[in-house]
Amino acid sequence: RLLHHVRAPETAVIQRLHPKGGVLAYGLRRDLLDPHPRHPYTWGLLQALPARSRGRNNRTAIPGMPPTLDPPPRGDAFACRNAYALGIDYQEEPPMFRLTDTHYAATWLLDPRAPQVTPPVGGERGDALGP
Repeated sequence: RLLHHVRAPETAVIQRLHPKGGVLAYGLRRDLLDPHPRHPYTWGLLQALPARSRGRNNRTAIPGMPPTLDPPPRGDAFACRNAYALGIDYQEEPPMFRLTDTHYAATWLLDPRAPQVTPPVGGERGDALGP
């Protein structure tokens, strides 16, 4: 289960609710959602929004099923559903990376050693994801 919590019009938190717990991303809503979402789960949420699709058939769902949590999976519990998962995602939980004073995200894609990835949503076309 996930909680998509908007505390006030300008702030938001995307948090996992399972035995491993943890926050996926937090900060100002403008940073988390538009124009530069930085977490792959946020990309999936945005791609699933009807307002972002050109028709009902064009919406994209986050692939797969939530993992079995008894016992919890090793590493990042979202890795099995993340098309952008790196090998380390299956071994270790990502730390929370600081992007700005108002934007943090827990994804190994923000590690300086990670490959450059172009997010499927947000930003300018061709913007690469990186620290």
